[in-house]
Amino acid sequence: MEIYIVIWQSFIFLSIILLLISAISILRSNTDTNKKILWMLTSLFIPFFGPAYYLLIGRK
Repeated sequence: MEIYIVIWQSFIFLSIILLLISAISILRSNTDTNKKILWMLTSLFIPFFGPAYYLLIGRK
């Protein structure tokens, strides 16, 4: 039972780290404000996959 807690906590920790990294990257990018807002909302409302999607595809 304890292994599930460790896996869940690791997932949450990784999600928070990805969110912080993507938020910093979004805010420092030279794109227009509308795209920044869209990426920030995507990252916030889709917790794990939003930031990962931005870091893999959105930084072009």
